[in-house]
Amino acid sequence: MNKDGAVAKNLEAIKNSFNYKDLCYYLKYDDLVSNPEHCIKEVYKFLEEPYYAHQFQNLQQININGLGYNDGIVGKNMHTIRNEIKKEYNPYIDKIPQRIREKYGHIKF
Repeated sequence: MNKDGAVAKNLEAIKNSFNYKDLCYYLKYDDLVSNPEHCIKEVYKFLEEPYYAHQFQNLQQININGLGYNDGIVGKNMHTIRNEIKKEYNPYIDKIPQRIREKYGHIKF
C-alpha cells in the first residue's frame, strides 16, 4: 500500500483513466449486481455494439464433455456459479486488518 507499491500504482492508473472517458467505461459492482441487464446494455452502448440477450437467472456452472470448472485448489468457492446474479457478502473483507480499512477506506470511485 506504499506509494510505490502495486496497489498504489493501480489506483493511480485508475485515477488517470478518468482523463480518457472515451476509452474507459466505469461499472460499479453494486449497480451490476442490482441491475445486471441494464448495466450490460450500457456496456454494449459504450462499445457501440448491438446488444444480444444474456442469461441472468438459472445460471449453470460450465461443463464441457463432462469437465467442469473446479476452484478447489485456488480460490475455493470464489468462483461458484449461483442461480442468479446478486450481491453477496465477501468474508475476505474480514481478513483485512482494521487499521488498513481505516487508513484506506476513504478511497471511493
